[in-house]
Amino acid sequence: MDLYNTCEGNWEQLATKTGVGILLLDEFLDYAARFLSNIGNYFGSGDQKFTPDISGEALNFLASVSSSASKILEQIKPDDIAYNMYLQLGVDGLRGLENYDPTTKILEQAHSRDVEKNSLTVKVDRSRVISHGKPSLGRMLLKLHIYRCTADVSNCRRFYENLSIVDDEALKWRDILVSKKDPPLVFSQANTYLVGDDVKIKEYEPTAQGVVQSWAERSIE
Repeated sequence: MDLYNTCEGNWEQLATKTGVGILLLDEFLDYAARFLSNIGNYFGSGDQKFTPDISGEALNFLASVSSSASKILEQIKPDDIAYNMYLQLGVDGLRGLENYDPTTKILEQAHSRDVEKNSLTVKVDRSRVISHGKPSLGRMLLKLHIYRCTADVSNCRRFYENLSIVDDEALKWRDILVSKKDPPLVFSQANTYLVGDDVKIKEYEPTAQGVVQSWAERSIE
C-alpha cells in the first residue's frame, strides 16, 4: 500500500524509477494481489503462504522509493523467515489433529504438552533449522517426489504412513485441540453502491445471515 501511495498507482513510473523493470514489477504485483486476496478470504480459503518470485535485491530497489517500506524490509531477516516457516509446520501438524479420524493416520510433529493447563506449545530450535531441519525436510520431500514420479504407490504408502502414525501421545494432544477448537468463522464481504456521484460501502455482520444478505444485495442473477 505504501508503494502504491508513493507512485500514486503509476506502476510503470515506479518500475523505471527503481530500475527493476516492468516484468519483475508484475511478479511483485502478482504476489501482492494474492497476499491481499488471501487476507480478504482468510476464513474461506485457509491460511495460504505466498512469496514474491523476485530477488531480494529487486525488493530492496522497489522499497528504496519509500522510507516506510525500506524500514519494514530491513526488519525482515532470512533466519526469521526460516524459523517462522518451521514453527508454522509444527502448528499445522497440531491443527491437523483436530480432524483426526481413528481409522486414518495424520502427520505427527514434535510438541510439548501441559496437562494441568490443558495447553500445547510448539518449540523449534532456531540454531538447528538450517543445519538439520532443512536437509531433513528436503530428504522427505525428495523421496515423496520420486515415489510420485515413478508411481511407486506401495513404497510411498509405507514411507508416509510411518511418518504420520498417531500414537497415544498424539491422541492426548488431539483431546486438548478439540477442547479448545474455535467455532467456524465467517467472512462476510462488504458491498459498494452509488448514491448520486458518491460511492458508499455497506458492511454486514460476520454471520450466515450476513453472508446471505451480502450476496442477495449484489443482485447477482
